Amino acid sequence: KLDPNSARISVTFNTTPDKVTERSTDPSVPCTGGTIGTTDQVVLRARVKDKDKEDVGLWAEFHYWKDGASTPIKVERSVTNGNVAQLPIPATGLDGTYRWDVRALDKVGAPGPWAGQCTFTIDRTRPDKTPSVKSVQFPENEEDPEKTGFARTEGVFTLGANGVKDVTAFEWWTDSNPKVNKAAPTTQGGSVDVKYMPTTAGPQRLFVRSLDASGNRSNLKEYLFYAKRLATRDKHGDLNGDGTVDIWSVDPGAGNLWMHPGKGDGTFDLSRQLDQGSFADAASVAHRGSWNEDYYEDLVVLRPSPDGSRKNLYVYPNKGDGDLENADANRLELQVADPEANDHWASADQVVSIGSVNDDNGDGRIDDNDQPDL
Repeated sequence: KLDPNSARISVTFNTTPDKVTERSTDPSVPCTGGTIGTTDQVVLRARVKDKDKEDVGLWAEFHYWKDGASTPIKVERSVTNGNVAQLPIPATGLDGTYRWDVRALDKVGAPGPWAGQCTFTIDRTRPDKTPSVKSVQFPENEEDPEKTGFARTEGVFTLGANGVKDVTAFEWWTDSNPKVNKAAPTTQGGSVDVKYMPTTAGPQRLFVRSLDASGNRSNLKEYLFYAKRLATRDKHGDLNGDGTVDIWSVDPGAGNLWMHPGKGDGTFDLSRQLDQGSFADAASVAHRGSWNEDYYEDLVVLRPSPDGSRKNLYVYPNKGDGDLENADANRLELQVADPEANDHWASADQVVSIGSVNDDNGDGRIDDNDQPDL
């Protein structure tokens, strides 16, 4: 006879995995489509869930194919229930527009529904020409002082795509200010005007590169131009050319250098901290007169020598706006005429800049055209 206790019926209830959510790509573009520039890989992502808590291990079935192709590439990636599955695709060989879709599998019952197609476009072609640059005030490679503008006057520089139709933006900076600025034309492949005021006289460079919608960059355009020196010197104590007396000072705590612009009425405007490193070891700072040919008042600093064995005297050139030229690259060490006889800066406690007390140019007068003294 059949033992009723030996008969068993086992039923496993399984739900279909949920439709995947949170689809994305890296580099990021919308599901509806976007352009990706030069990259090592494209990562497809999707969050996979199943209401069956027993289904801890799931799979994401990715399909991707080039637009117009009939057969997709199929890849399964294992993922913990509720987590994000990722499929990295090497970018080598990818070019053009691609479509992709994804669904969840539990490999017990039917697969989950397809999420719906997303697209992305790979553009590996960078702008093949350097951008064009033009300026009426500061023409390229123009050394004739009659044909170029003065320092401390604003110039307009027109950045152009140079015939490259998919340029959408430009990045530019100067050798005196390495901060990268971005400007976009109103139409793709068009031009845009940017304004820049050179604060120093002499040769200087504007660096420009163009970008397409994918972020691909062109080669760098170096635009060399000249600014001529102003005919008159700044007044004594004027650090930014506005005609009023200003002050440099060192924060005794942090050692930062500050510029305090005077308002001309015995008060100061908003002070500005200069990003020129620490001056905490400075024994004395002073300024009166220009130590180079730009007519801007420069900073004189008494501070320890690199090996700490003595004190040295340095000049830090003013850029013309109260900031300094690059402190490490452009500082000038002042030497005494006869260090063997009297190397007096080596043990000095203070330095005072007093303007000129000698008729250095031999014109019979002691004035601003002579060299400053200490």
